[in-house]
Amino acid sequence: MRDERTRRDQSDRGLRPRPPRRRIARALLRGAALAWAVSCLAGGLLIVVPDPNPALYIVGVAFTEFSLVLTTAAVLGLGFAALTASIGARVIAGITAAASVAALVVSMIPVRDGLQTAAEQGVTLSLARYLPRPPSGAPAHTLTYLRADGSSLDRRLEVWGVDGSSSVGRGNPAVVLIHGGGWDRGSRGGSSLAGWLADRGYVVFDIDYQLATPSRPSWQRATGEVKCAVGWVKHHAPRFGVDPDRIGLLGSSAGGHLALLAAYSTSESRLPARCHRGDAEVRAVAALYPVTDLRALYATPTRWSDWSSDIRGLAARFVGGTPSMVPDRYRIASPLTHVGPGAPPTYLAHGTDDQVVPISQSLQLAGGLRQAGVPHRVVPLRGANHGFDLFGGGWNTQITLSTLDDFFDTWLAPVPR
Repeated sequence: MRDERTRRDQSDRGLRPRPPRRRIARALLRGAALAWAVSCLAGGLLIVVPDPNPALYIVGVAFTEFSLVLTTAAVLGLGFAALTASIGARVIAGITAAASVAALVVSMIPVRDGLQTAAEQGVTLSLARYLPRPPSGAPAHTLTYLRADGSSLDRRLEVWGVDGSSSVGRGNPAVVLIHGGGWDRGSRGGSSLAGWLADRGYVVFDIDYQLATPSRPSWQRATGEVKCAVGWVKHHAPRFGVDPDRIGLLGSSAGGHLALLAAYSTSESRLPARCHRGDAEVRAVAALYPVTDLRALYATPTRWSDWSSDIRGLAARFVGGTPSMVPDRYRIASPLTHVGPGAPPTYLAHGTDDQVVPISQSLQLAGGLRQAGVPHRVVPLRGANHGFDLFGGGWNTQITLSTLDDFFDTWLAPVPR
């Protein structure tokens, strides 16, 4: 009787009960708008708020590098707000609009930073290259550059940019590429830089090296193996059409540290090559967000409690103790220690907001290079974080690739393909 009376009252007022489907659709719209608002707000927070753990950190780097995606999402969020307002859900519409506007404003911060850095470095940015793409090409060979000695496995490398017999005798420049990973993880083949360099006329040797373990520090062995890789490339230069006098080293993070250390310490007896062919002299060296002073790095406040992401723990594992336990190792294993007038020309790219390896590491090395009269280029990437190049395409990656291309072109001068 009550339901019948309600329907009669609605009929008397000229109203009709809402069909169930319409009610469901409106409920879904309200829920979608609210979920969209929360997602946009979360994405914005990951850009501006320090991330509490390694997993969210990586997501935050992705949001920063591709903040224009968040911009698009925020604009769509404003559309959701308008739709929810049209069905009378004004509170949810207001929340959605506020969150979308906040995300829109925050998403413009990396855009502004990228445009400013590009202007400072003389780089033209491209929307066509903005989104990440799969690496181009594939390695031509996978070879052993260092045989096992009973205490380690064979060390292997991938060769990129070799097109068969046509490359022999052409005197191409070469780049030995060293992966990152905190000295205790990672492997060859994980960087898009190999394919990018090969496309630009370089023969690339993407190498493995000894990783550190809790019971086995790798500071000497890993450095010595990088030197062996350089020596192996020089010895086999005719096979790959490489000019042995135009070889460069390139690495990121821990790989950048090893590239700098191997390039600067060619005469250091406590960092010998792990093979007979250990001529590690290179024409140029480049590093992205590298460690340059291990003692100063160890003094950096610990960010995460996870041992695998604790920079102090990683440094101690790499050298086999704390600075108070093995002070000489921290000094010898720091590239800054070995800077001198004979150091090769150096390129450094580092994010100003790096939460893992502070930019002071690169700036301190740049000061040493300047004092020693070594040609160098430092590219401070405003607002960029550690690992900004992992996803490819973003403003910071474009700036880095453009300036790195200029640097290698100056010191290695590739043969046009």
